[in-house]
Amino acid sequence: QDILVTSCGPFMMEAFDPALSVMKMIPNDFYLEEVLLDELYLTYIYGKDSAVAELIAGEIDIMDAQYYPVLADFEGVSGIEGVLIKDPSHQEIGVNMRHPIMGTGELTPVGTADAAKGIRKAISHAIPRVTIVEEILEGLGAPGVIPCPDAVVGFDDSLEFYAYDLDIAKGYMEAAGYDLTIPTDTNGAGIAGLVFLSFLGLAAIVGFKKYKK
Repeated sequence: QDILVTSCGPFMMEAFDPALSVMKMIPNDFYLEEVLLDELYLTYIYGKDSAVAELIAGEIDIMDAQYYPVLADFEGVSGIEGVLIKDPSHQEIGVNMRHPIMGTGELTPVGTADAAKGIRKAISHAIPRVTIVEEILEGLGAPGVIPCPDAVVGFDDSLEFYAYDLDIAKGYMEAAGYDLTIPTDTNGAGIAGLVFLSFLGLAAIVGFKKYKK
């Protein structure tokens, strides 16, 4: 028996027909929970209209959400009703773990991996997740904890997201050896700069909301 893990999900590929673009999936022995289907077939359908037509005709049982179907696509079809569900999409920040400051930490003032970890935590504490959800997404979302969002099966709802706290973020940066003292600007340019940046941030939020509408 092959001891290599061939898939981490409930199904793994058993066969593929390149002529028909059909993949046969069977239950994965490594999966710890019960798999309710004995087999699953995946196929590629070009274009949303074709996928909708095949779903209505009963030629397929499930249509991928990446076709972005809407209720209007099934207008006039009996037995169809809309159900509001959570969207499994998410936003994330990727970090190059070989970066000398944010990854290995060798070019931080302290020069350690823990310093780099602290910088990553500082960035996370500087992200206003709740504000993003409430102001930009208009409440249609949830603060992220891990790349696996709360709409995905297996999400651990006991996890807590990093609170937006610039004091904590500042503490991590100082622990990494950075001096965050803001020099006094006698001509007021520093204050003007902060006001300008605040204006840009507000404009970005307003612009994003207008773009959504």
